[in-house]
Amino acid sequence: MIRYYGIAWCFLFCVYLQISGGQSKTGILWHYVFLLLVYYVAGLRLGAILAGCLIIVEIALMAFDRTFHTLKKKRCIFFSNVISNT
Repeated sequence: MIRYYGIAWCFLFCVYLQISGGQSKTGILWHYVFLLLVYYVAGLRLGAILAGCLIIVEIALMAFDRTFHTLKKKRCIFFSNVISNT
């Protein structure tokens, strides 16, 4: 049960870093660490579900964000997350 709290904390931390940008706008790169962590801790099925949820949240946040990332960078981040999730 404790491991699920860690996963939830990491999920919220990744969302926070996407919103705030992190240091030098590198907060979005922590999504790759989340994918590794969630697959290792939660297993394949739950890991795929949580990674999909993070990608959906990422799409929603990027749709409303007009100044933080360029469109080219948004596409690159989205497709690299989708490819690393499969």
